[in-house]
Parts: sequence; C-alpha cells; structure tokens
Amino acid sequence: MMMDCDACEPVCPVEAIHHEDHLPDDLHPHLADNEAFCNETLPGRDAPLGSPRGAAKVGPLGVDAPLVASRPKADKSRRGAVPVSEKAGPGEDAGRRRAVLRVLRASPNPLSILNIAEELGVHPNTVRFHLESLVRDGQVQQVQPARRGPGRPPLMFAAVRQMDRGGTRHYRLLAEILTNGIAAEEDSSGRALAAGREWGKRLEAPPVTSVADSIDHLVDLLDGLGFAPERREAEGKTQVGLRHCPFLELAETRSTVVCPVHLGLMRGALETWAAPVTVERLEAFVEPDLCLAHLQGVPA
Repeated sequence: MMMDCDACEPVCPVEAIHHEDHLPDDLHPHLADNEAFCNETLPGRDAPLGSPRGAAKVGPLGVDAPLVASRPKADKSRRGAVPVSEKAGPGEDAGRRRAVLRVLRASPNPLSILNIAEELGVHPNTVRFHLESLVRDGQVQQVQPARRGPGRPPLMFAAVRQMDRGGTRHYRLLAEILTNGIAAEEDSSGRALAAGREWGKRLEAPPVTSVADSIDHLVDLLDGLGFAPERREAEGKTQVGLRHCPFLELAETRSTVVCPVHLGLMRGALETWAAPVTVERLEAFVEPDLCLAHLQGVPA
C-alpha cells in the first residue's frame, strides 16, 4: 500500500510512503488531519484550502501521477552493477580472472578493487567477483592497507608470488616421456611391474579377514581409479573385469609398460593388505572394451 501526498505538491514533493500490507495505525491520525486540512474552506471562498487533487489517499500510486512522471528515467546503459562474469561464458570468465591476476602480478604495490577495475576497463563488481575466486585458490592475498587519514581504507590485494596453479597442465606428455623412457630399457615390463607394485604398497591398508573382503577392497580401489571394475566368475575362479582404462591412449601404444604397471599396482596393494589372494595375471583387451584380472589364492 502507498500514501500519495498530492496535497504537498509541488512545494514539498513527497512521492510515497510504502507499506507491505496496510497503513499502520499510527499514521491514521496524520491521514485524517491531512484530509481535514484539504477539505476546509475559508469564509467567503468556495475552494478548499488544500490541493485541487484533494487529500492524501491510501492506495497504489499510478504511473501517470505527476510525481512519478517527473522522475528521471532510468539510464539502461549504466547497468554495469551486474558483474560481467555472471553473463560471460566459461572461457571469457577464465580470461577475466587471468587478467585480474596479471594486473596484480605486474604491480609492485598492492592494488584496490577500483585500481584493478580502472586498469582493465571493467566494473568493480566484476573485479570483486574474480578476486574472491583468486583468494580462495591461494593465488591472491588481501593485504593490510596503509592508513591515510580518516575513513575506512579500501581493501587492498596483491598476487601471491608463485607459479600459476590454474595454468595449463600436460600430464599426458609427462606420462609419455616416462613410458617411452622405460620402454627403451632392458626388461621394461619387469621394471614397470616393480614400479606399479611399489606404488600399490603405499596405499592405506584396510582391515582384511577373508578372500571375499580382499576382492571387495580391490574392486573398490579399481573403481576409485577409474577402471570401472566388475566382479566375475568363470570356471570356478574369480576374475575382475575392467571396462575402462584410465591410461587408454598409452596402453594402446605401450601396453608392455602400462599393463605391467597396472598389474603391479594390484599386486602391491594386495600384498600391503596381507590379503589371502593375489592377481595371477592381467589379460589386456580380451575384448575391445574389456581387460581381465585373474585372481588366485595365496598359499598359507
């Protein structure tokens, strides 16, 4: 609800008093006094003392009311309060964030949000949005501003001096280099098997009391590594089928290295768990979408 005080127009342009549901009780006397004033007449005069539009009214204020019509129109071109990052695509969003970080790295001194916004020609809210992400990722830190006179000093930020942890990664290239290096050595499969076993031995040992527990833990391990394992039985023996290889591209070209690493990993983990079962052998690509790990019991 609104109270439109046309009686004061145009000397004292009070546009409206907004209320969510109804006029509060303490305003009713003021409304009554306003109505009495507007309707009162002087001796010998027919026109009331108040505005020609009458007393204040409770109700919606129309868009054609003089006080509404006289308000300046909103400048739709100045809507930068919405951070650009909220409207940008993923690529542009990441580019903005890198630009903010680049400005901070290039500056010998900490910068405020306004400094960065002016440097990049963007709205301060855009800078603030990306700074929150950079601070959270540990790439930017908020620093104590130098106090210069009264008033609250602006927030100041500086880049953390370190390599960009959000930069490009080429782990596959590293894997290819190491795989090719092992493949060029004598007994490359044996070296790969040993490397996988050592890594498997570093895994945390869960409580294992039976063959079934051991197989369950092995399946969980392989699932966590992305091998999409499935427990199978064939001719009275247990197998673990692998429907996905997280090293697929390397396994297709360097299977004599990659597959032994995987076999060693499983054997090392089971040895660390003191499991009563081990992996006898690993058959790679018995089907285009399947590798098979053959299990067997460990002699007591």
